[in-house]
Amino acid sequence: MKVMQKMFFLAMLVMAAVFVQGCARKDAPGSIDVSKLNGYLVSRPENTPADAYHIKITGLTAANYKSIRDALAANPSKYVDLSATKLPDGITDMGSCFKDCSALVQSPEIPDSVTNMYACFLGCTSLVQSPDIPRNAAIMAHCFAGCTSLKKPPVLSYDVVDMSFCFNGCKSLIQAPEIPNSVRDMSGCFKSCTALIQAPVIPGHVNNMGICFEGCTSLKNVQILTEECTLWSYCFRDCSAIERIEVPDKDIRAVIYSAIGNEAVKGKIKVR
Repeated sequence: MKVMQKMFFLAMLVMAAVFVQGCARKDAPGSIDVSKLNGYLVSRPENTPADAYHIKITGLTAANYKSIRDALAANPSKYVDLSATKLPDGITDMGSCFKDCSALVQSPEIPDSVTNMYACFLGCTSLVQSPDIPRNAAIMAHCFAGCTSLKKPPVLSYDVVDMSFCFNGCKSLIQAPEIPNSVRDMSGCFKSCTALIQAPVIPGHVNNMGICFEGCTSLKNVQILTEECTLWSYCFRDCSAIERIEVPDKDIRAVIYSAIGNEAVKGKIKVR
């Protein structure tokens, strides 16, 4: 009996060791030079987002960092977590940097020098978590458009001006970010965010809200502070769950009611 107990105990120890080693292989990022990234992915078997390859990409410079996209695009069934990777300091332009990288589960760390994030993650359908947004980012138009797996938004830069179509089509987004006072353009920002229930407070200097919440079929409440905006066409089209919209004055209410495509909110706009 004692022999059987010892054998069972030893078997459990072996299984535990194998389990721990397996976890280590999965969780510990492997360092891969950017020049060898494509070859590495080609050599690996197909996987799932839950089993994404955790990779720390090295050898990145201002001249080659956008080559990451080429490697990911060439291997769409090899899901990767690049959260251990840091993009090089000094870069300013990340426009379309990871566009249509459907296998990207988590992105690299982005330096504060970046100012342009136009369409940076557009079409990254497996992206589940946003990176921290650089404090100097001013352009975020289309940045996360089509990121259908993104549930929680990032904290936005206080310098951001253009958020047009930023979260367009993020159908899993259940929480909106706080919108900085610097923002001017929110056209199409949350278009077709069908899981979004509570809108962010719309700050005072926004001047374009066209189709901002179009197709947000779960949206219930909106608070609007801006008195400057005159562009409201289709802002609330198909917002069938809307219960209440607060606006600062009767003029804004009248402009919204008169704009085309906002029939769904007639009678639901209240002046504070």
